[in-house]
Amino acid sequence: MNFIVIKAEIEKKQGFSFVEIRIGNNPLKKLNFVLPVTEVNMLEVMTAQLLNLSLEDIRKIISYLKN
Repeated sequence: MNFIVIKAEIEKKQGFSFVEIRIGNNPLKKLNFVLPVTEVNMLEVMTAQLLNLSLEDIRKIISYLKN
């Protein structure tokens, strides 16, 4: 599996979260999502489903940006 970095920014007032996923160090391997959730648990579940990874794996690699 390639190295994966996940950065999430929760916008509670707007009701959604930005998620950036980088695979490896190649800037062309980057995905951006806007998810309609603001709760950390739901954000992690949706991200795990998108990437077909376990919730445990997501919690190890996700980082949250302050908005």
